[in-house]
Amino acid sequence: ESNQNDGYSLSQSGMQPQSNKSGDSSADPKDQLRQSLDKLLHENNPWVSKALEDAIAFSKTVPPRDKNFVRDVLDGMYSTKKHSESNEVQSMLTEVFNESIWPALRSRGWKEVEGSKRRFSYQGNTLNSIASVLNILPRHHPEIMKMVDSVISSVSAKCSSDVDVTPALDVKNIAAEDMESFLNNYAPLQLIADRIRAHRIGLSKRILTTLKILHGVHSMVSLADSKLPSDASIRDLNNQLAALIKINSRAARPHPEWTVTHDAILIRAIAKHGWIDRQASVLSIGNDKSIQWGRPFEACADADGRGEEDVKDSDFTDVLLKVAERAASLLNNQSELVHEFRGIQSCNLVKAYCLKRVNELSDKSDEEEGEHPEKITSIWEVDKDKLSSTKVDNGCEELPPRKQLYLRAKKIILGFIDDSEGDEEEKENLPEEATTVKAPVKRDDHGFGVLDVNCIDNFLLSEMLRGLLKSTSRHSVKSCNLLVTQILDEINERMEECKSDFTATAELEKIKDTVPFYIKTVRKNSRAAKNIVRVMLGIDPVPPKDPADSLFPEMKTKKKKHKN
Repeated sequence: ESNQNDGYSLSQSGMQPQSNKSGDSSADPKDQLRQSLDKLLHENNPWVSKALEDAIAFSKTVPPRDKNFVRDVLDGMYSTKKHSESNEVQSMLTEVFNESIWPALRSRGWKEVEGSKRRFSYQGNTLNSIASVLNILPRHHPEIMKMVDSVISSVSAKCSSDVDVTPALDVKNIAAEDMESFLNNYAPLQLIADRIRAHRIGLSKRILTTLKILHGVHSMVSLADSKLPSDASIRDLNNQLAALIKINSRAARPHPEWTVTHDAILIRAIAKHGWIDRQASVLSIGNDKSIQWGRPFEACADADGRGEEDVKDSDFTDVLLKVAERAASLLNNQSELVHEFRGIQSCNLVKAYCLKRVNELSDKSDEEEGEHPEKITSIWEVDKDKLSSTKVDNGCEELPPRKQLYLRAKKIILGFIDDSEGDEEEKENLPEEATTVKAPVKRDDHGFGVLDVNCIDNFLLSEMLRGLLKSTSRHSVKSCNLLVTQILDEINERMEECKSDFTATAELEKIKDTVPFYIKTVRKNSRAAKNIVRVMLGIDPVPPKDPADSLFPEMKTKKKKHKN
């Protein structure tokens, strides 16, 4: 294995540092070799340690190779015939077979077929090796099996006493010489022969990154599944996996209706079908009918496994239609307000709620109709057919493009890996009972309400709150009060729509009580007041420059004035 980007490679004599143009004759090659190996193992420790454990487990099930044979392979003089003849086990087995077993078989009708290769025939069947003959003896000649087992046991005992003991490989402290000896004894012959080529098989940076990401994917899924019983439903498994996902709520989403549940389903699909750096993996995921994506990518079943008959209109379509109509009303009646507060992205509202522009004739009386031509105005309306397409089998949407899924998944996994590595460093000096895995900690709400920004029904409210967050001192008090009025009206509507969900209603109630307080304090301390809105949107508050200041207005302490 080699890493050409970091300047080291594994040659036939082990891992060798590449030539240094500057030249350092005083450097010990063994020290350079050890440093290169240590660097490679440290940078790829998560998956390399697992690979080494599997290799060590495999080495305990097979005997090591003959050293002369390995040397012939490295010297380019590999010969299958020569290897088979030099195999001591094969030679000893052939010898005892000819002396003890073959006479008994020949008296029972066995014959040796003439030819360049030794073969045997019995009752019209031809066998090509001694091992094949021994395999069928229990079925045809059970009376001689006691003698056969005794002969094979003696050969096995003699071979075991002659085999050289291979030094054990320590995963935590690997020397280059031990690694070379281990590979020569147990690695595939293709890898050993590849070491003598000028253009050896290498591990590029892309492959190493992919291995790191895939290790993070499987670690993430395993951690989530370990917290639930083995018979847990797929909905509970996805919810537990979603709890481990930490991503900025403002990060680009592959689809307007994409939620953290879709993130969990995507991670679980990657664990099943492989990393999505190639289109083939994405196609395999898309064609897998066992993956339940839910709306809007699946019409017949929701992400929690409910069937089409269980998905009622009141579950999402009616509520979503009402929110979409309010979004259209905001763009039509408050277009100047939307344009003034740049945090409200009208294009996102149009895409999320399937809005379309339609032409409308202005209302005119009969007296004016003959004097003035009719005026045509353009307004926003909800495309109901497109909005309700998730209910129709032919109208369900396709998965987002590969690139968008790739960027989303990569950001999630690298964030999980960074958190895991940070936790491991902190655990090194802790007692064993303090390093047990605990459930993920919920983001601190600091006593304020937190909006579920991953719910498409809350997208309109979240956009208006982002408009409030992006406001500046240039915005008039009248405009800010108007936006706050729109926000409070939307909160009231959402509380009425989700009154059966007590958790969501409680969070909306907290937000409703806090928004007026923001208006009272934003002129005095903009950063502290906007931190309240950040918490509502699930964003970490911005710490103050002065440690004496608090994060939020109500927590601000008065500074003491010192006389000169």
